Amino acid sequence: MSKKKIIVLFSILLFIIIIAITLSLYKMNNSDYYRAKKETLKFLDKNITKLEEISKESLSKKDKETYEFKTKKYHFAENDGKEYIVININAQGMLGGQYWDLIYCEDDYLDGNTIDIYDEYKETGSGNNIFIVEKIRDNWYFSYQDWDGKVDTTKINK
Repeated sequence: MSKKKIIVLFSILLFIIIIAITLSLYKMNNSDYYRAKKETLKFLDKNITKLEEISKESLSKKDKETYEFKTKKYHFAENDGKEYIVININAQGMLGGQYWDLIYCEDDYLDGNTIDIYDEYKETGSGNNIFIVEKIRDNWYFSYQDWDGKVDTTKINK
C-alpha cells in the first residue's frame, strides 16, 4: 500500500474516532436523569450524617453564604415560605445543559406530593426547560434542571 493511501485511511479513521468521542461526550438523553439521580443518592448515602449536620446548622444560621463539603457547594435558600439547603451535586452540557442538586428541607418541600415536574413547553406552549423535584427520603429531595429539554418526562415514575 502506498504511503499516500495509508495517510488517507489513517486520516479517515482518526476523523471517525474524533466524531464518535465528541458525540458520546455531548450525547444527552433520558438516561442522564437516572444517572444524575443515582449519583445524587450515592453521595447522600455515603455522607448522610454529615450532610444532615451541616444542613441543620445552615438552616439555623440562615446564612446565604456559599460553603463547600467534599467539593460540593451548598447554601441556604428560601422560597414560598420554605427554608432549605441546596447542595450542588453536578452539571453537564454547554449553553444550557443539565444541573442536579440535593435539597434538604425540614418542611414538606413538595406539599404532600412525591414529585413535581414542570415542563415549560407543556405549560406555556413555548420553551424547552424542564424542572423536576422528587422526594427521595425524609427531608431530602432530588432536583434536576434540564435547560435543553432532553429528558423524557413520560418515562419518569410519578
